[in-house]
Amino acid sequence: MSSSEVVDKPMVSIAIPVYNQAATISQTIESALSAVQGLSGAEVIVSENHSNDGTSDVVAKYSSKVKVVRPDHHLGMAASWNYAVKCCSGQWVGMLSGDDQIFPSYIPALRAAISLDPDAVFAMGGWNTVNAQTGAKARRRVLSLPAVTKSPMATRALIHGPKASFASYCFLKAGFDAVGGFDQDYHLAQDWILQFRLSLLGSFVKTNVVIAEYFTGQDRADLEYSRVPLYLEDLATFCSSTIWEAAECGLPRLRILDACEQHIAMAESILARFPDWKSTGDEILRSAYERIGRERVAELPKARIAEVIAKAKQRVRQLAEMIIPA
Repeated sequence: MSSSEVVDKPMVSIAIPVYNQAATISQTIESALSAVQGLSGAEVIVSENHSNDGTSDVVAKYSSKVKVVRPDHHLGMAASWNYAVKCCSGQWVGMLSGDDQIFPSYIPALRAAISLDPDAVFAMGGWNTVNAQTGAKARRRVLSLPAVTKSPMATRALIHGPKASFASYCFLKAGFDAVGGFDQDYHLAQDWILQFRLSLLGSFVKTNVVIAEYFTGQDRADLEYSRVPLYLEDLATFCSSTIWEAAECGLPRLRILDACEQHIAMAESILARFPDWKSTGDEILRSAYERIGRERVAELPKARIAEVIAKAKQRVRQLAEMIIPA
């Protein structure tokens, strides 16, 4: 591959880590095979995580068409994702769950987005959310970001939450390695944390072309209830430590504080829905409350000075308008 082809048509790997999804993995693999058909510099990797429901038998049928890998033993979710990426040879890697599907537009659209900026580390497209129970579809796009978002502007967006669904993006593998991959200290937010940390490294690029379908609505109410402490632990870790990595890249601490307080408000709304978790939730969030309190106290004098300066400037402008004729 020539140097120009590396820039214009980078090698893209589609990684599919799968565990106990025998009913859907065939459609996922078929969609990936359709997406790479006729394209050079593209591969499909299926990482079978020691399933016990027949998934491995389904995957084995595709062994002549895709690269099938398997860890030595069953891995947790983030470790399984990291293993799948490790087995990829592409400069860029896209990830699919075992029930997602992608369209033939997937690789051409993402390659076009990647070509927009040599500093790109993350490329995203549009996607459809599909309700797994009703089949209802809704089109989604990241309209809040332009085609190219440089760091730290990308970080400013990511501190409030993820911007792309799992099936609708790819990332620079070198960037993935640089940030340590999917963070195994998180329970549910590994995907978002990866996006956040990549935003500290380089540009986010996007296309509005719809390239994937992401299935939602599979979770039962009891499963959602049981995940409350996991969600809160992730949020506490993010607000008490991870998010402050953005300050090292120049993002104002007051902006980070505002984002933390928004996340805490969301956590409080979750606890309002599930009052049984209130006392446990308060204890889980203690580290986040303490960090926010310390940072708010430290920034308060600066905030007051900035407010005084802003009011002074406004007063000067008003006087100028009175003195200088229109």
